[in-house]
Amino acid sequence: TRHLLSVTTDTGAKHQVRALLALAGGAPISGDLRYGNNRNSQFFDNPSGYCQGKVDRPLPDGSVALHARSVFLPTVSLGGMEFLKDEPFVASIPRRWREFFGICEEDVRRLL
Repeated sequence: TRHLLSVTTDTGAKHQVRALLALAGGAPISGDLRYGNNRNSQFFDNPSGYCQGKVDRPLPDGSVALHARSVFLPTVSLGGMEFLKDEPFVASIPRRWREFFGICEEDVRRLL
């Protein structure tokens, strides 16, 4: 079973999102072999019978299904990037993911 999630961070630390979803939440990100295939996790098979999800192969394009949909940098001072001070940059979901997961932009917009 797959679920489409919207996760917001203050830091943009993708490894924190990956680790927390897989190791603490029991819901690894599709294609995430680093955190989603961890049999040593205390959450993998505990006495309560709970067993986390497991990722056993990458996505067809070799990616991890973690996408920075929106980036907002209100304190940016890099040349040519000042437009990010006022409103976020929003990126479309990757075409290959739309095909693989069978989702469209409208599915993603409903999360926000």
